Amino acid sequence: MGHDDNELEVFVEKIFSIATRRMGGTGIGNTLMGAATTSKSGLGSLDEVILALEKSTVAFASAYREAASDFQTPAKEMTGSLLGLQTLSAISEEDATKLLDELDKLIQRRQ
Repeated sequence: MGHDDNELEVFVEKIFSIATRRMGGTGIGNTLMGAATTSKSGLGSLDEVILALEKSTVAFASAYREAASDFQTPAKEMTGSLLGLQTLSAISEEDATKLLDELDKLIQRRQ
């Protein structure tokens, strides 16, 4: 496994740890803790935003590993979801910025 693969794996683990922390350790679909409440910002529910983030992260990681694949679209979706989580106060601005910086570094390595 190369250096880029290691960095990608660490990044993906960080993204998925958000879902685990936000959903009480049980993963997506846990609506018993109030995570399904629709936000006033129009972003959808917290678990909808997290699910979108997880899906785009999987798509990004898959495309990133294939040199010829377009990973820009899932990267943009991930950016939107991370900013949405920040807006919903699910993650701090600092955490969102760190993750967006890591995403940008991964993208820059592939360009």
